[in-house]
Amino acid sequence: MSTMKPSIIERVKATLQAVFARHQLSDEDTEPKTPSIPTASPVSTSPESTPAATESEATDSEPSLPWLTTTQRDILHQMERGSTTEQRLVNRARILLSFDTLQSKRGVAGTLAIDIKTVRTWHARWDAVRGLLSPLEIDTVPSPAYRRVIEAALKDAPRPGAPLTFTAEQVAQIVAMACEKLDDSEGPVSHWTHGHLAAEAVERKIVESISAASVGRFLTEAAIKPHLTQGWLNSPERDTPEFTDAAHAVSDVYHQAMAMHEQGKHVLSTDEKPGIQVLERDHPTHPAEPGGLHPKERREHNYDRHGTLCFIANFEVATGQVTSPSLGPTRTETDFVAHITQTMSCDSEGCWTCVVDQLTTTAWRK
Repeated sequence: MSTMKPSIIERVKATLQAVFARHQLSDEDTEPKTPSIPTASPVSTSPESTPAATESEATDSEPSLPWLTTTQRDILHQMERGSTTEQRLVNRARILLSFDTLQSKRGVAGTLAIDIKTVRTWHARWDAVRGLLSPLEIDTVPSPAYRRVIEAALKDAPRPGAPLTFTAEQVAQIVAMACEKLDDSEGPVSHWTHGHLAAEAVERKIVESISAASVGRFLTEAAIKPHLTQGWLNSPERDTPEFTDAAHAVSDVYHQAMAMHEQGKHVLSTDEKPGIQVLERDHPTHPAEPGGLHPKERREHNYDRHGTLCFIANFEVATGQVTSPSLGPTRTETDFVAHITQTMSCDSEGCWTCVVDQLTTTAWRK
């Protein structure tokens, strides 16, 4: 069986919640009587039945539980020897295992060198929960799942924690303030920072006082970063009929590029890179040298500028190769026509399709 039954999971959850809610420490030094497994058979309430008779019947019909079952003992030994088990769980497993041979809580405390209050606490916890965990073995709960149940029973009970410093309404107002636009603000800042938000929250009387770290934690939980800027472009031609037709035409050409290449046709994506700086170092670059004195290449820091160049290249879609690049000082229409002429000279009898952008260099003029 690979997973626990839903009914078993719900029963375990309810069991642990009940144990945490009603668990009380015992001040006795001796082990209390072992509880019995409750049965579904009703207890007689007739006037003839006496308390002594009722107790005798329950004792005869309900077998007592062992302190640890074989499965529980194996799991506790695994927890005790586990290299990644929490140390507090290791100590609690040792306390429970010690009661297999020692009957006195004081004896367990002395043997393990642990405070007797700690021994009492986990003896009482296990005594309250073991009768509820043992039936799970009958339902053939998988060992890993059963171990998780036992580990949960030996963990600390839920604690209320410190009261909230800020209400949900205050946090929501701070997050909403971080989403406000500051372009038209008369303040000294252009973007919200955690410190500015904290000061603004106090000035608006949202809170009496708050640190920048608390504001940062709220914004992290809300996945908001108002101090960062992301650029975006809103094209006026997007979603127009002309744009849609052009986009479909380009997509169709790219989609047919492989088939066109097999027919001897070329599909090129052509673009330019202007403003490439031409730099010359004042002294030649020295290569790396063996021996450890100069293990890296050495390059002169100072250089002379010799203007800029424009690089025009063609990316052949079908082959992924860059063909017939051009390099020149300008990027005028004449330069682009010369580049296309040079490209087509590679296959003067072939069919060429070039996909270009809409810059003034390549756009058709009306």
